[in-house]
Amino acid sequence: MPAILRSARRAMPALAMIAIAVTATAHPALAVDGQSPPPKAEPGQTVSVRLDGFRDIGGQVVFTAPSQTTFARVTCNLGNGDANATLSADRRTATCTAGFYFAALKATQYARVTVDTDAAPGLKTGRVRHSYQGDVVDQGNFSIEVEPGVPPAPVITRPPSGSLRGTAPEIEGTGQDGATVIVRDAGGDPVCVTEVADGQWSCTPTPPFTNGEITLTATQVDDNGSSEASAPVTFTVNSLIDL
Repeated sequence: MPAILRSARRAMPALAMIAIAVTATAHPALAVDGQSPPPKAEPGQTVSVRLDGFRDIGGQVVFTAPSQTTFARVTCNLGNGDANATLSADRRTATCTAGFYFAALKATQYARVTVDTDAAPGLKTGRVRHSYQGDVVDQGNFSIEVEPGVPPAPVITRPPSGSLRGTAPEIEGTGQDGATVIVRDAGGDPVCVTEVADGQWSCTPTPPFTNGEITLTATQVDDNGSSEASAPVTFTVNSLIDL
């Protein structure tokens, strides 16, 4: 047997021993502490969440978004370079995979979390799970505080734009239950005020309109503040319709 082959055969057991030693290396437990105090966001907003406590872990880390939220982005800060996490189709889970043990995650990770537009106020808690070679090594939590947001803009459904009406038309629309709707003219003066019930509202102008073109917008107000103005509607008033 040539000398070079004899050398290669002698080297093979040593390589096998090295591979076994790497596989058997102990992996420290994952201890994730969410940002304290947790970041705050209103429905529809996106906020950054800091995750601390990662220590030299390989394998796979799966982030599960808090209820009524989704991930905008999760960055896998690996010891051998950064990469974006793989997001699920519904964006409620994100996965970071380190191909080798020494491709460790850095001590601090960041996630961008978007709150659902219909999310209820309160503390929302997500999960982080670390697995290595099919076994769950450890788990941790992180949270965000969803604060009540201002109501969305109401919608004026009647009169429709471009229509012809009398001086005291019924103004109707949709909104948030319990909110107070204020209808204003083009100059910003209140036309009528009412409350939303079962998602619907209606009111009539006081005093009545005079002849001419009328443009209306509406806002709704609750304990958390005032909405933006609705889309405007423009129609024409003619007192002859009242006869």
